[in-house]
Amino acid sequence: MNIRAAALEYLEDVGREPTVAQALGLRRGQSGSSKDIASSRLFPPSESATKARAWWHDIDLHKTNGDGNIILVCEWDRPPPGFYVLAVPKSWLREHQESFAQVGGKLRLHLSAEPGELFIDRRYGSANLNLGEFQVECRDGREPPHP
Repeated sequence: MNIRAAALEYLEDVGREPTVAQALGLRRGQSGSSKDIASSRLFPPSESATKARAWWHDIDLHKTNGDGNIILVCEWDRPPPGFYVLAVPKSWLREHQESFAQVGGKLRLHLSAEPGELFIDRRYGSANLNLGEFQVECRDGREPPHP
C-alpha cells in the first residue's frame, strides 16, 4: 500500500471519532475530500532538501480557495505505524502564501520532523512558519510518539 492510500485509510478510521471529525472539518460519516488531503512519507536527511528529517507537501494554490481545511498527513517512523494529522485552514494558507516556497503554482512545504522543531516549514527561502498549532489529536490507540 502506498503512503497516500495508507493515509486515507487512517483518516477514515480516526474520522469516525466525532471530536476528530470536527477538528478535521468533517461531517459525521464523511472521510473528507481526498483533493484537500496531502500526505507525505517521512524523508530521511539524505533524501530531504533541508538535509534533516522532514515531510514534503505540495499544495496546489487553487486548493486554498474557499473555506475549510487542507489536511496534511505525515507518516511517523516508529511503531506502531501511524500518522500525525494537521488540519490547516485554507484561509491561513492564503494569508501566509507569500511566506512559503512556491513552485509551479504550488505551495511547497518541507515540514521538520526533528525533535523541538516539529511541523516548522524549513524549506530554503521560507519564513519558518510553525504549523504545529493545527495538529489534530487522533486518539485511536496509535498515538504518535513524542519526539
